[in-house]
Amino acid sequence: MSRQGTVVHTGANSVIRFERDLAHPPETVFAALTERDELRAWYPCVIEGAWAEGADLTFRFGPWPAGDARSGGNDLAPMAGTVLAYDPPRLLEYTWGDQRLRFELTSTATGTTLVLTHHLATTPDEWKFAAGWHQCLDALGASLDRAAPDMTGAAWEALAAGYRPA
Repeated sequence: MSRQGTVVHTGANSVIRFERDLAHPPETVFAALTERDELRAWYPCVIEGAWAEGADLTFRFGPWPAGDARSGGNDLAPMAGTVLAYDPPRLLEYTWGDQRLRFELTSTATGTTLVLTHHLATTPDEWKFAAGWHQCLDALGASLDRAAPDMTGAAWEALAAGYRPA
């Protein structure tokens, strides 16, 4: 399976999709998607709110340490969201500002297959989101393996080369 994500344009909208095999059970992966301490290792912002369908969420960007790829967002205003689906340990979906994120988990013989789909308006900068999610999912895998995630700007730049339009 390729670690590279895909970007599909559907008129005014785009879908960024990643599929990752993780050597951990769905319950462990789902916890990494929803528990604050686990999210801090890999997610691009801090999530505040309850995990329940219909619940409001607030996304706060930073503060991240200098050199962290996420530190470029330290000055971004908080964003609002809403939980659209919450079905542990199989499905988590929510709005992220005017975008939608969906995490689907399927149990496998060796752990979990995670599918992330990011629905957003088509933009010339969507490649940045793709590179960012690639880095975040790499960091999620490292965090689950109890290794140090590489959230540096240099790591993001290396990944961005594979997504940046020619």
